[in-house]
Amino acid sequence: MARFKAFRVRALEGTLGGVSSFQLTGSGVCDKIQVDFGDGTAPEERANVDFANPATFTHTYTGWAGKKTVKAGSLQNCVGAPEMIFTVKPAMFSLGYAPTATANCGAVPNKPGLRKNTKVHITALRNASGGTAQINFGCPLNGCIRDEDGDAGQAAANWPFPNLRPYSLVLKVGSVTYQGGTDATFITTGPAAPLEVCRNESQLGNHTGGWGINIDVDESRAQ
Repeated sequence: MARFKAFRVRALEGTLGGVSSFQLTGSGVCDKIQVDFGDGTAPEERANVDFANPATFTHTYTGWAGKKTVKAGSLQNCVGAPEMIFTVKPAMFSLGYAPTATANCGAVPNKPGLRKNTKVHITALRNASGGTAQINFGCPLNGCIRDEDGDAGQAAANWPFPNLRPYSLVLKVGSVTYQGGTDATFITTGPAAPLEVCRNESQLGNHTGGWGINIDVDESRAQ
């Protein structure tokens, strides 16, 4: 019976929007195989793969950058399950968030939904002196000028995201919310859905300022 051996790549990382090339080695002839490139797109299927020479597969990553698990599987007459971690650059996606008077949340534009078990690391953009951008929420007494960490403690039940920090960054994937901040990590638990960037405040208003965040997405264990 034909058998997979391993993936071979010229480099262990690629570039978003560029063509990444993979070589699959083995022995014998596989009647039908598939290669999953780890980004949620449909696997590539190929019939009559003769491993007298390595089989070359190419893929263009256009969604999220970051880590992916590339793996091969048999659809007919092959054994083995080689896989590898492949990193797509640039790992960080930077985004500016400015509050509006009509909605707490806004979806990250031009990006596919995040699948279950995707690891997301959020960090604040910092200036040359290490400071972060802030939003002035317009509180009557002190202005409530806050970065992504917001206030300590938990918001009240009448806030949009109760039990998360007041005036803080909140991330939302489908119906599931995650506490954000100047340095926060979470792993998605629900079905695939767009990533939304939100703020936790009791009343919407025309505020000033904004936040800048980096989003690092690791899909190596996504399902």
